[in-house]
Amino acid sequence: MSQEPTDTRSPRTGYHPFVPTKEQRDNVEALAGYGIAHEEICRLVINPRTGRPIDDKTLRRHFRSELGTGYVKANAKVVQSLYAQATGGNVTAAIWWTKARMGWAERVEHSGKDGGPIDLLAVLLHEIDGTTRGPPHPTQPSGSPTIDLIAHRQRLDRK
Repeated sequence: MSQEPTDTRSPRTGYHPFVPTKEQRDNVEALAGYGIAHEEICRLVINPRTGRPIDDKTLRRHFRSELGTGYVKANAKVVQSLYAQATGGNVTAAIWWTKARMGWAERVEHSGKDGGPIDLLAVLLHEIDGTTRGPPHPTQPSGSPTIDLIAHRQRLDRK
């Protein structure tokens, strides 16, 4: 019956290789998920043999899986929470989901009467003093309202 050796030294050099703990693996995965830079993660992982932080090469060698999956797991948790909120009645979350994930967008048509251009000068003057001044827009017959927005605004003001 063989037993695992308790001495972790390399048989050739007598060097004690770095062996990450479960706690260190979990921490590195979480920090990678939060988007922390490798250099900063290294400062937080202490090699028990030396008592000093590990370097980037050691981080990449011993925590390759955690660095690769940390951000995926973090994103999955955020999406899970967002999905639960969006399907649970949170309108803001539902709107964000439809825009970001489904490609929906708010579209506003910017045109005047019968699809023509908006006469901004007439709209602004009407907002200032309630009258239409100046010649009518060339696409509109003389004496007609400048654009439908003015009539709509007047209806809203009466309510």
